[in-house]
Amino acid sequence: MDDRKAAPIFSPWTEREELELAWLKTEPISIQDTAIGRLQSIHKREIMATFKAMVKEEKAAFLKKLQDDAVNEQEGAKDEQEALI
Repeated sequence: MDDRKAAPIFSPWTEREELELAWLKTEPISIQDTAIGRLQSIHKREIMATFKAMVKEEKAAFLKKLQDDAVNEQEGAKDEQEALI
């Protein structure tokens, strides 16, 4: 820090701020309360808007890909469970 500069001005921490902090520490934080969660919500809305703009054939191909991916995920989960047994 440069010794020639004055320290920044700030207001002292208040009792109200202390109470708010204590309350925030006790509240669970969901992913929607974070920047990542808000970004995920934006992406979901963008995907829906893109899907609505697709022609019928594109929608069918997109849905088939989603279904195939879901089946592959389920099979992968089954394989992992069987490996544990």
